[in-house]
Amino acid sequence: MAMVRKITAKVVCGKPDKKEIINSEGEPLWLMAVYGRVTRAVEGETDYGKFLKFKGTFEAVNLATGEEFKSMNLILPPIAEELVEEALAGEGVTTVDFALNVGVRRDDDSIAGYQWVAESVRASDAGDPLSNLRQELMDMKVIPLLGSPEEVEKPVREKPPTKTTKTTAARR
Repeated sequence: MAMVRKITAKVVCGKPDKKEIINSEGEPLWLMAVYGRVTRAVEGETDYGKFLKFKGTFEAVNLATGEEFKSMNLILPPIAEELVEEALAGEGVTTVDFALNVGVRRDDDSIAGYQWVAESVRASDAGDPLSNLRQELMDMKVIPLLGSPEEVEKPVREKPPTKTTKTTAARR
């Protein structure tokens, strides 16, 4: 696995091959899988516009070659950036674990001839910070396989039988 200063689509995949994009007939051409844990986002700007540099721990795989990359910095294409940024913007969220496939789709209206596409391959657990730990404990069979909190039926507590006293019985 190659350690790089930052993971970007260009570092992992190079420039998308226009012939492959044309031949994809509008279907996504998946270029890389990227996953990791975001701890914060830093705004930046270049001649191409504004971007977010995510800080944390990340890995990426070139889906054509299988080459793997690792970094503590990540810059994503805009559509993928939005997915991660939205999860990180949640109230009380300090870290976000994510996994995305990133690719391109033919777009004849674009100057580049393609547009970036992304899909989440793992649901974000930003709303449930204990989900990873819970899953690990269930996998190790330390806690029973309960499923998600929404799926678990809560036991119905029966009322204890009422005690009758002699005075109550005598009044009947």
